[in-house]
Amino acid sequence: MFAADGSVEVSYDYTAMIDFKGNVRLRQYGILFTLPGSFDLLTWKRKGLWSIYPDYDINRLEGFAKAGPQELKYVEIPREVPSGLWKESANKLGTNDFRSTKDNILRASLKNDKNVELISESDGSQSARAWVDGDKIRFLVAGMNGPGSCGFFTGPRPEFNKGDHLKGRFTIFIQ
Repeated sequence: MFAADGSVEVSYDYTAMIDFKGNVRLRQYGILFTLPGSFDLLTWKRKGLWSIYPDYDINRLEGFAKAGPQELKYVEIPREVPSGLWKESANKLGTNDFRSTKDNILRASLKNDKNVELISESDGSQSARAWVDGDKIRFLVAGMNGPGSCGFFTGPRPEFNKGDHLKGRFTIFIQ
């Protein structure tokens, strides 16, 4: 339902149809939006584990990142020392900064070249992730963000039983 200010309260409640245990565990769940490729500027503000992060850190509490996809044969060119910041390294999905998950968001948005902006606001319980998919931009607002391929820092992905409810809530609006 639309509010008077044009915002929409989005909530979801998925019921797990199978067990997500062992080697079959979810990385993320939430609502996925598909936008035109022109929505290539991600901005965010979030709560973090630390109170301050360096400007070059993809985990910084607020910032912006351009999509900047690049078609490369390799993620990193063999035997070549990268010349720029790691956050700006890119592949066909976009820069590391653009496509990294931003945990505990208060606000995350994608803006196009005409300053039209899709904005998601949360109480800090949601995460956001964007990536380039051909001529589209994907924007996931996730109620659960499990660790990626490296469990060293964050441990294993959580397990869910068949019948468990996977829930989330956030507000979205276009400006």
